[in-house]
Amino acid sequence: MENPDLKTEREVAPLLRVTLKTLQTWRALRKGPRFVRIGRRVFYPAAGLERFLAENTVETAAPKRSEQTTP
Repeated sequence: MENPDLKTEREVAPLLRVTLKTLQTWRALRKGPRFVRIGRRVFYPAAGLERFLAENTVETAAPKRSEQTTP
């Protein structure tokens, strides 16, 4: 039975634009997106990936008043 909300590390690496080795290193260091281990297999829940991306999103600063254009 496949669960579409669980992605394999081979599916996640290209989504995050990192190598498979980077994901494995992140897991060993307990950083990166949350994961689930079922036996020897590793899966990444979609909700955990969304949370990881949200937590690592950098907001840019609003333009200074002098840089804003007036209509």
